[in-house]
Amino acid sequence: ALMPADATWLGPVGRLDQDSSGLLLFTNDSDLAHAITAPASKLPKTYEVRCKGPLRDDQLEGLRSGERTTFKQWETD
Repeated sequence: ALMPADATWLGPVGRLDQDSSGLLLFTNDSDLAHAITAPASKLPKTYEVRCKGPLRDDQLEGLRSGERTTFKQWETD
């Protein structure tokens, strides 16, 4: 089994989107989960992005500035 039989409650810290992959952290400490995911914590995060082709300058700048977007929006450009 992936989880111990005596685990009473474990919850994910964050999430993975449908088209992404990565590490999921689970904890039974809700305060820790909140501290890690809350924007006010300013916990640094690193993302690795792989693209099928070259990006335009405006797309690169959007990534660098933290602009919230989806790559699906760019597929029709």
